[in-house]
Amino acid sequence: MNAFLKAVHCLALCLALGGPLFWTCIWRVLDTPDVHRATLQVWQRVRFGIWLGAVCFLLSGAADLLRAAHQVIDPTDLESLIQFLIGTRYGNMTLLKILLVPLFLMSVFWLSTSYPRLAQVCAALCGLALLSTLSLTSHAAAKPGIVPVLSETIHLAGVVVWGGGLLYFALLPWKTIRQETETYGRLLWKLVERFSTIALVAVCLLVMSGAVLAFLHVYGFPAFSDTPYGRILSTKIAVFLLTLGVAGWQLMRLGPALKRQARTRILRTAYTLLGRCAALVRIEAVLILGAILLAAVLTTLPPAERPAQVTHGAWDKTLGAWHVHLTMTPRGDRGQVQFDIALTPVHNQLPPATTLRRGSSAWPGLGKWKSPSSLQALRP
Repeated sequence: MNAFLKAVHCLALCLALGGPLFWTCIWRVLDTPDVHRATLQVWQRVRFGIWLGAVCFLLSGAADLLRAAHQVIDPTDLESLIQFLIGTRYGNMTLLKILLVPLFLMSVFWLSTSYPRLAQVCAALCGLALLSTLSLTSHAAAKPGIVPVLSETIHLAGVVVWGGGLLYFALLPWKTIRQETETYGRLLWKLVERFSTIALVAVCLLVMSGAVLAFLHVYGFPAFSDTPYGRILSTKIAVFLLTLGVAGWQLMRLGPALKRQARTRILRTAYTLLGRCAALVRIEAVLILGAILLAAVLTTLPPAERPAQVTHGAWDKTLGAWHVHLTMTPRGDRGQVQFDIALTPVHNQLPPATTLRRGSSAWPGLGKWKSPSSLQALRP
């Protein structure tokens, strides 16, 4: 349930913030009177997506607040709930979200009609503040300094720009576009080219900030296979790379084909290319949704900052006349560890009065030590 709420929360933010970005920076820039019919349909979908994202963002945030409060207080106690809202960072960030979302909606739908430039600045500031509310309640907020929170905010911004824009790209009126290929063919390849440029910047931000966050939250390469956090992160990276592969194929192969088609204007070929473009964009959108879900699961797991289980290790030390080699190896069953101790005389001969003892001991909560049935001292 926690992962579901986190996924809805992130997806809703992508819809709310990605809508104005797609409309202002991608579609409206290429809008002409010839595509007025599609423009009306796109605006209806963008407007609906922004409202849906804003409402779902507030509802999922409130539900997640109650879930977090339930772990420490009784949510039905109004006085305790108010104290939780005022006295905790989680509560403060939720109150800030409730304040920022109406301001963001006013900037997008009301202020933009009279003061478009001011509306864009206000919407951008509100969006950045909303991203910060998520960063300040993430794993990065537990780290000292500003770099972790800043990296998390940049990472979320990349998700909103690429993922949010891609969702609206997938929601274009493709049926109308394919029915009028002569009108929309030239527009679409420009749209693909412009979106790819913006998405490339977002991907670079994602990669750089993601590398910093992985360095902060993962102790090493073994964590990617030995810990739940590492395994989910590995899956997320695989989905991300697969999405990049689809986007790269569309940019390198389909984009130039659409550009050539816009010049030759062969309607049958254009209809086929537009269909492929719609399919690839929808595949990318589904993969992005999967990556967002995996990212939501990561927020519910403890970071792999240190080994959560015993890993293979070996140590060497000289103790008097003996050289000790200790090997620690995890066994098949969880929690079982095998210790191998090798004693080698430093001067290749057994010291006098050598005694080897065999026994067993136990640590509280860790179980008993199991020793082998016999010990032997072998002369080299």
